[in-house]
Amino acid sequence: MSTEMPDVPRTTDRPKVVSGAPTSEFQATASYLELHAPAKTNFALNVGERGTLPRSAREGTAGCRHYIDTVYCSVGIYDDVDLTLKRRRSGFSLDLEGANLGDLASDDADMRSNLAVKALFALAEHSGKAPDVGIRIFKRIPVAAGLGSGAADAAAVLVGLNRLWHLDYSLDQLRDIATPLGHGIPFCLTGGLLVGSNYGEAIEPVTASMAKQLGPELNFTTMLLGTYNQGLSKAAVYAELDRQRAEAAKLAEAGKTEDEDTAAAGHGSRDLRFGHNDLEPAVISLFPRAGAALEDAAAAAEGITTFVSGSGPTVVACLPDPKAMWKVIGAWKASRSVDRIVRVETPAELEIS
Repeated sequence: MSTEMPDVPRTTDRPKVVSGAPTSEFQATASYLELHAPAKTNFALNVGERGTLPRSAREGTAGCRHYIDTVYCSVGIYDDVDLTLKRRRSGFSLDLEGANLGDLASDDADMRSNLAVKALFALAEHSGKAPDVGIRIFKRIPVAAGLGSGAADAAAVLVGLNRLWHLDYSLDQLRDIATPLGHGIPFCLTGGLLVGSNYGEAIEPVTASMAKQLGPELNFTTMLLGTYNQGLSKAAVYAELDRQRAEAAKLAEAGKTEDEDTAAAGHGSRDLRFGHNDLEPAVISLFPRAGAALEDAAAAAEGITTFVSGSGPTVVACLPDPKAMWKVIGAWKASRSVDRIVRVETPAELEIS
């Protein structure tokens, strides 16, 4: 595994775009649409117990998922998602390009398991449309990295086909369709800075009182991401969280003292704190390099907030000023505790050109 890192980019090369909001300029005869789907992170993530999805939301899922309370934020790394309406009864196609494909590039990868394809079929079934659509994705967001790579692409498909098929579904309708597909997809339909709860489908703005509770870091617009060549299974991280919590419960029942990491496994409190992630101990247990990167950044720039992004292994450093940024970059390059460093701006939004 290479640990050489290129110069730190501020943005990715991509076409100039306009707002993703519907406009009167969209042509009724259009059969092609380009979307630019940003990555996401979680400024705070509390994970509750596993619950059973309502029957109406269980299609395509195992019917069971953890409750969450989170503050989502989109960050400026974009996948390009191009949608083309194909001739009737020609079926769907999926073409993937880019350097960050992970397991998606394997010869035995099942296209129907891709979240973008699942979104296509979910919307087709709901609307009665035939899924005769070509999907081309140029990936810049690392796969299995805790950055919502699949969720971003799935959301772009839902938003784009809502236009191309002239469905005129509301955002709430799209979120209902997105909910069974994954935690982050309802948020990724718009991006920005929002609060998510329940199974991720209950989306609301960040209130003034919550912003005050989260602290000044919420207003920082520049972050560093430390990413890796190797991904981490989201299912494995949640399973490790469940294991840690079961172990902590046994220790508590036996009256033994928990170690700090086990105690930090949390129990899904609604008290959202900036930089807190209930999944972080599980990620570090499975991927120790992420823990080393957090320690390196904290030691290099005293007082900054660092955390694991979502289900990891990507690590995040929130930057109050350029001096702190260059200290963290220097520390990560010296220790090689991350494979790549990316400078991103926040918040970002789903964009359509």
